[in-house]
Amino acid sequence: MSGNKTVLILGGCGYVGGHLASTLIMEHYNVVIYDLAIPEKKFCREDVVYIKGNILNKDLLMQVTAEYKPFLAIHLSSYGMSGAAMLSPDCDVINIQGVEHTIEACLQHNVQCLVYTSTYNTCFAGQEIVNQDETLPTASLFDHTDCYGPSKTIAEDCVERAHLAMHSGHNSLPDGRLHTYVLRPAAIYGEDEARHFPRIMQHMDSGKCVVCLSEQLALVFALLCSVSPVC
Repeated sequence: MSGNKTVLILGGCGYVGGHLASTLIMEHYNVVIYDLAIPEKKFCREDVVYIKGNILNKDLLMQVTAEYKPFLAIHLSSYGMSGAAMLSPDCDVINIQGVEHTIEACLQHNVQCLVYTSTYNTCFAGQEIVNQDETLPTASLFDHTDCYGPSKTIAEDCVERAHLAMHSGHNSLPDGRLHTYVLRPAAIYGEDEARHFPRIMQHMDSGKCVVCLSEQLALVFALLCSVSPVC
């Protein structure tokens, strides 16, 4: 890292980003969060830099990356994970272009590592997945029934193709290349999670909860404490 301990978290004001920032701070990293929705000042940490910005604003993203010079960028930004948004064409615009902008900023400003948070939806198109690992290939783009899965698949492919790409700016790093990593978590939950479980409880209260019994243990959610940062 050559002494650089700055981490840029894109989309870091959500549930995972908040916990990740806290963990990185405890490990003595400098954290910069870039997000479209910055919380009120009273809810912001004083030891974190918050920057309000859209992942599609390439100029601002370039400016932030140039100013803070992170050695690691963690891309959490995403659109269409659940609900009606999964069917929106905006998934392509936000999820794919956002990643393209991130990769370009990393290459231009010598970011050493990029961690991209994808989803197991890239491998799931209605079929049962049992006893698989990260070697499971992505599903065909034409087999998905929503816009979210294909958009994350294409974005994931962009990140994988950028692995070991040469930096385009002035570089003092040992190998002058960008190292990329892709995570495919299920929906992440834990204490104070305010997206998935409250929605499930609402469905249960309204009598809309459907339960499917299977002989196989299904991993639909991933506990937050089991998701470790890659640094």
